[in-house]
Amino acid sequence: MFQRREDAFIRLLREMSIALGYPFDNVQIKRSIYSPVGHWLAERRQEVLQNALGRVLHGDQALALNVLSIPQPTDEIASQQAKLSEAFMGAFTDDGAIRVEMRDPKRDK
Repeated sequence: MFQRREDAFIRLLREMSIALGYPFDNVQIKRSIYSPVGHWLAERRQEVLQNALGRVLHGDQALALNVLSIPQPTDEIASQQAKLSEAFMGAFTDDGAIRVEMRDPKRDK
């Protein structure tokens, strides 16, 4: 089914090339001598996107962001954040070392 459709399309392109004065034969058309401008544009856009993505992923170019708004926390979330921050800061000594407590599991029973 696909082969018949492809053969019919190639015949159509061959007849169009003759009518327009282009000397393409079926083999040239089959090997993609004919390529619509839309196909070229789509391939070009894809190439541009792939190159841009490659530059971002390799760290050669930054991804530009435009932050329009930052959600403000509710009172409940702000209270939870304050508790978490307080607990986090309590895990450190005044000189910035992490507090560590050693326990003997045998004695804690």
